[in-house]
Order: sequence, then C-alpha cells, then structure tokens
Amino acid sequence: MERIVEEYHQHPITGKWITQKYDLNNPVHMARYIVRTKYVFPGGYELIGITDDGHLLCFDCIKDNYRQIIHDTKHKWGTGWQIVAITTDETLEGYEYCCNCDKIFTEDEE
Repeated sequence: MERIVEEYHQHPITGKWITQKYDLNNPVHMARYIVRTKYVFPGGYELIGITDDGHLLCFDCIKDNYRQIIHDTKHKWGTGWQIVAITTDETLEGYEYCCNCDKIFTEDEE
C-alpha cells in the first residue's frame, strides 16, 4: 500500500510555495516527516516515532538526534535509533513516555 503525504510550506528566503512529498513506507522519510512537521493536521496531535526496539521518541529527541536516526535508519542498524513507524499522542494508552528524555505522552487515568 502506497502512503504518500504532501506538505505545503513557504520557502523562508524566496517566499515561493513548495510541495514536499514523503513516502511513509520509507523509514527515512518517516523521520524527515516528523522533524519537519511536528503536528498532524487536522487535530494538532504531536507526531511520535516508534523505534525498531518498540520504544517511543518525541519530536524534540528526533530533532536533536536527527543525524544519528537517519544514519541508523538508512543502514538498518539495531541501535534503538531506527524509526520504523509513526504514531500520535492521541493513539497511545496507559503510561507512555519518550525513551530518551522521559517526556510523558500519556498517563493512566484512575
């Protein structure tokens, strides 16, 4: 199944509108999409990366460790930085947090 996402934004210097396409079947495109987008539209939910070992990474950690993530994702290294899927904070249940900075996405409501 082909999953292509288009993003429209204005170039900061030229002012021209640019169309950026991301193939979400490609893990490298997933990481780039999260870093350049942060929130999903509509809804405004924060995008979260899921790593190859099943942990979650927040936007800030993906942005701060972008080079490491892209390198490990391209080479399919099992270091825990390889992004394999995208989710949002809306879809998470229970107590979920970023495995790098411990930012809390969701907490159990009792």
